[in-house]
Amino acid sequence: MKMKSATAAPLLCLVTSALALAARFIDPARLGLEDSPHLSIIVLQLLIFAVPAIFFCKLRPETCTASAMKLRFFKPDALVFTIFATGALVAGSCALRTGLYTLFPAAASAGSTSYFETFSGPAGGSFYNALAFALLPALTEEFLFRSVLMAEYESAGIAASVVITSACFALLHYSIALFPVYFFCGVVLAFIAVVTRSVLASMAAHTLTNLVTLWGDAPLRRLAQRPDNTFIFICITAAVFLLFAALTFGEAQRIYGNRGVLADPREKPRAVNKKERAKRAAEAFSSPLLITFAALCIIITIAAT
Repeated sequence: MKMKSATAAPLLCLVTSALALAARFIDPARLGLEDSPHLSIIVLQLLIFAVPAIFFCKLRPETCTASAMKLRFFKPDALVFTIFATGALVAGSCALRTGLYTLFPAAASAGSTSYFETFSGPAGGSFYNALAFALLPALTEEFLFRSVLMAEYESAGIAASVVITSACFALLHYSIALFPVYFFCGVVLAFIAVVTRSVLASMAAHTLTNLVTLWGDAPLRRLAQRPDNTFIFICITAAVFLLFAALTFGEAQRIYGNRGVLADPREKPRAVNKKERAKRAAEAFSSPLLITFAALCIIITIAAT
């Protein structure tokens, strides 16, 4: 399909957003939500994120190559980096969530859902909660954002692809109050995928973060109601984040310096001169479809609050 990345990528985001919006109007009884909520959530996740992304790959084989999409196992020497980066991701997101719950308790709570509390009844169960609300969202969202969309924006440069895909990732969570949390998570997950050149690494980090959120979000909101404890907790988690961040950058430097992720010719980005890359980045950021997508997500978020 002959179409510029600045047009094709936000078009995929618009389709995903439209499907997510349509899912809100689906009668739960028709999906069996009353009797099998986890199966319904799994089906919706696949329909909203995975199916459009796979169809998009079929239409864009020139950009959606296995190498560009990072569809490979990460190398053993990137394991320590992935662990440190995941630690930074979890600690940083916990600190941000707690701070936002403290500053904007009503807005943040309205923009956050404790899935465990909602589905831990007779139809629930730890395994099914983890599968429906932690593992599958991580797999489908990473495939869409860190694999397909980052490959599509690759010609605009790593920085542009990270910022745009992270912003789209945050917008599709439909929460103004928690936008900083999702944007932060998107940036860290993109960083993991870029350094390891493997979307599997970001999938693993995303899954663990979802698990922490799944069972830790409600306690964080309760903690935010106690200012004294909140300040201490934020200080501790921020310190842990800084420690893991330092370790993460150290490992990234070692990977690029000693082995070099880009040393393998198969992993080199497409050759684009700096002037052309800057032009493509400007086109990506100013894309009318991208602006339309952002506006649509903001309108939906405001309407839902």
